[in-house]
Amino acid sequence: MTNVIPRTRIKTSFLKFSSSALLTLATYILSRISNNPNFLTPSPTLAAFAEVISNFQNAMIAALTGDRQKIELRKQARVDLITVLIDLAEYVTFTAGGVPAVLESSGFEMYKQREPVYIPKPENVLVKEGLNSGELILSVQLKGKAQCYFFQYTLDPLTENSVWESIAATTKEYTLTGLEKGKMYWCRVAAVGGNNQIVYSDEYLSRIVQ
Repeated sequence: MTNVIPRTRIKTSFLKFSSSALLTLATYILSRISNNPNFLTPSPTLAAFAEVISNFQNAMIAALTGDRQKIELRKQARVDLITVLIDLAEYVTFTAGGVPAVLESSGFEMYKQREPVYIPKPENVLVKEGLNSGELILSVQLKGKAQCYFFQYTLDPLTENSVWESIAATTKEYTLTGLEKGKMYWCRVAAVGGNNQIVYSDEYLSRIVQ
């Protein structure tokens, strides 16, 4: 089984914020990054960041008069602030190197990490004769949801060097075809889940092909 650490990402959907919420978020991020040992050389600089925050705040106040020109200046100041926030988010992402605690120390909002869901081992693996000669039917039960299954088989004798033929399917039952009549085959099933997880059944079943 391979464990995959979920990647933490910064939310950069700043356009959805109201002007007051955007100003509050930007001011908070500035306070969190200032003197933060994780981010010693911010790009853009903190001075540039503070300047666009101040410009936006002043433009918001000035636009309260309803003057069209001042409203346009507020819009432009908002665009300037969002541009700097996106650039700063890229810097933080690169500098943090994917470490969640470092990312969160920046003050940026993070997407919620999805907890990995692990599937149990396949159970009650059964093998029976198929409808036609040279066929075996493999079936399995699983207490969970798999993305797909690997139905595997190999010729007797079963050793640690045996080469398993593997067939992927999304169903819990599969008919193996083209097997040699009179030969004994060993069978097993693997379930494939998220996060590159592959879990093999404990059962190794054998049957002579009719």
